[in-house]
Amino acid sequence: MKYRMLVADMDGTVLDSQHAVSQGTIEALRRLDEAGCRVVLATGRNYRTALPVAQRIGLDWPVICLNGGLVKHPRDHRTLEARTLSAATARGLAETLLASGADAFAFVDGYGGEHDFAYIPGARPSPEAARFLKSYSGLHVVTDLDGAEEAFARCIEVGSIADGETLRRCADAVRARFDSQVHQMVIYAPNFDLWLFEAFAAGVNKWTAVERLAAQWGIGTEAVAAVGDDINDIQMVSGAGLGIAMGNAAEAVRAAAQRIAPTNDQGGMETVVQWLLDARD
Repeated sequence: MKYRMLVADMDGTVLDSQHAVSQGTIEALRRLDEAGCRVVLATGRNYRTALPVAQRIGLDWPVICLNGGLVKHPRDHRTLEARTLSAATARGLAETLLASGADAFAFVDGYGGEHDFAYIPGARPSPEAARFLKSYSGLHVVTDLDGAEEAFARCIEVGSIADGETLRRCADAVRARFDSQVHQMVIYAPNFDLWLFEAFAAGVNKWTAVERLAAQWGIGTEAVAAVGDDINDIQMVSGAGLGIAMGNAAEAVRAAAQRIAPTNDQGGMETVVQWLLDARD
């Protein structure tokens, strides 16, 4: 078939607005896999929260997590790739966030009983961060900068959750201190009603992780299709042989795409699968 790999974002794409994956989407993705097109999920989520979705769909391919910073296999939870920041950069990012009036999170590859992140509260912890933490049922540590050294030593992402204005101020401060040493973004997650600041090692994004996987499998980028809805999907939508935006996608994603699918609540993924099955060389 023309496309040998489909990379699909999770929230707002594979998942509907109720954070569920429909039976129609599950059946469509399995049908595509059986036809010879590898289906890879690529998400900003960490592995612990991405895993149930991957298991529900039931495909035997790696999952790209933390916006390309971590790749793991859901069959045995093996880490295939972790793109970490240097410990000094991770600590410096956290210091900058705290100095800008925000909290800081240091995300690690922590699946298997360890914590997923270290949380360093700012002087005035944000209610948005508190709402996020509440959903984790103790799978985090609350500490100060010195107590987070172990997390900084293997940190994949430094982030924060606050209001948009605070996070834009954080982004300006990070840009002034680190310039091109890190890849950063401020993103609104409508499915969770949260603003997020995220910083990774330079060059880390979903698409660079996809390129490495595709190369390992002997798949050229022209045979890769990618579908997403938010700004962290732009690189893969614009880089893939076929870039698709969901009908609910941000305008910048739609502008980068070659095709626009129905929304995530209107069977958009089922339409995407049918397009790929119908494609001819």
